[in-house]
Amino acid sequence: MKTMKSVLSVLVLAGAMGSSIASAAGADGVILKDASTEGSYCHMKFPAIDERTLGSKRPVLKDPSLGDIIDFYGSCNHDPLGKDEIHAQHYRMALKIDANHRSAHEYLGELYLDMNQPANAEKQLQVLRRTCPLIGKCAEYDDLKAAIEKYKTQ
Repeated sequence: MKTMKSVLSVLVLAGAMGSSIASAAGADGVILKDASTEGSYCHMKFPAIDERTLGSKRPVLKDPSLGDIIDFYGSCNHDPLGKDEIHAQHYRMALKIDANHRSAHEYLGELYLDMNQPANAEKQLQVLRRTCPLIGKCAEYDDLKAAIEKYKTQ
């Protein structure tokens, strides 16, 4: 009887712990959503997309307990499973394979501009500056620099 009580208490405790991890992320998968007082910008945290589901019509976020968390600053209506986030994760995966892949840095920078994140686009430009064969002299750097300048004039 004593053993049965301890097994039952372990099962109840494990169930409670599991539900607290699952409830850490909201129904949309967002762990944190803190709206800025300055407008429609938010600080959000959400798990990365499970790579095996990136090609599906509706990908799935990873389990938040795995620790692969995206720290996002941008529009409050950003969808962590939306088209932009899927593209960004594809580019990040390419950069994990080859950190100096110039086209991936350029496309990720341009995507950041589309997502209204010019500071992140600038970071990609700085990486390109270092990875171009002649410091800052390559088509990818020139293209992203022109896109950033155009973004600033809008």
